[in-house]
Amino acid sequence: MKPLTIKATRQSPEIYLDAEDGIMKFTGKSRPEDALLFYEPVITWIKQYANNPQPQTKVVFNLEYFNSSTTKVFKSFFECFREIKHQGKKLIIEWHYQEDDEDMQDVGEELASLYELPFAFKPYNP
Repeated sequence: MKPLTIKATRQSPEIYLDAEDGIMKFTGKSRPEDALLFYEPVITWIKQYANNPQPQTKVVFNLEYFNSSTTKVFKSFFECFREIKHQGKKLIIEWHYQEDDEDMQDVGEELASLYELPFAFKPYNP
């Protein structure tokens, strides 16, 4: 699979997906007008990757903000991540958030619990 890279805009995050290295990164803000349309190639890529993942996959979410329509799209991601875990592969999800952003921390904790996935929470000071 070819890597997929999408540059950040004011409305969308930088996305870096590399199957060979088993790395997925989402950085910035996600508030696209049509989240499903924006993330369609990302969902397709992640679904393909989940069919034949590396022995270890690392997913990094370093988002300052994302809207509710992005949350719905992320659920598709997490279904695929759960499939990777069920295949017995090692999965690491890093959830970065500003130290004082309890909402972002809570969302990560909720996703970790809902999908029963291994999250490493990484607070930082801006």
